[in-house]
This record gives sequence, C-alpha cells and structure tokens, in this order.
Amino acid sequence: MITLEQVQKLDEKIKQAVSLISTLREENAQLRSTLSNYECKINDLENVVASLEDGQTKIELGLMDALTKLNDLDFVENEQIEEKTSGELSPSEETEIVNDEQIEKNDHSKQVENTTEESFSGEIVEDEIVEDEIVEDEIVEDEIVEDEIV
Repeated sequence: MITLEQVQKLDEKIKQAVSLISTLREENAQLRSTLSNYECKINDLENVVASLEDGQTKIELGLMDALTKLNDLDFVENEQIEEKTSGELSPSEETEIVNDEQIEKNDHSKQVENTTEESFSGEIVEDEIVEDEIVEDEIVEDEIVEDEIV
C-alpha cells in the first residue's frame, strides 16, 4: 500500500513539475516575442539593403551615362580640332597661336635655369681639378721629403 509520505512526495514533485512547466511556457513566450521582433528587424534591414542596391545601381548607371557623354564630347571636340587643323585657322585662333609662341620666346626662366645648372656643373668640375692638383702636389712633396731623408 501507499503511505502518506509517498503521496506527499508525489504531490511535491507534481507541484515542482507544474512550476517548471509554467516557467518554461513564460520563457517560450518571451523567446517567441524576441524571435518575432528579430524577424521584423531582418525584414526591415532586407528592405534597406534592397533600396541601397537599387540606389547603387542607379548611381552606377548615371555615372556610366555621364562617362559616355564625356567620351562623346571629347570625340566631338577632337573631330572639330582635326577639322580646324586640316583647314585654315580663324584670325582669332591664329592670333592666339602667335601670342603663345611669343610668350614662349620671351620666357627667359628656362634659359636662366640652364645657365645656373651649367655654372654649378662647371664649379664642380673646377673643384675636382683643384682637389686633384692638391693631391698630386702632396704626393710630389712627400716623395721629395722621402728622397731627402734617404
């Protein structure tokens, strides 16, 4: 037969099990709520990523279009320049070319730079010659002193 103590132990274990089940149900509800929140955030982030990708695609297309227009513009300008150089120049273009040539002729800075560089290189050569002469003089003097000693 079953004793009173066994019934009390069984009652105590049932109460613990019910308490544990209750706690687990609360925790499960919290986890489901958290999961639902995370799923909403994931969906929002996926939408943001999709809109960013669309924006990036639009930017890339815009840049490609702008580059194409620039290339076309350069091509048109090059064709116009080739046409002008093959044909006669307008008076204003001739004047501009002549002015550019005169500016280059009157620009003495390049001439001054060359003169300065040449003078420096000349000084270096002169210094080397003087140093060589000094060394040769010392060698000759040393030989004379040695001859006198011997």
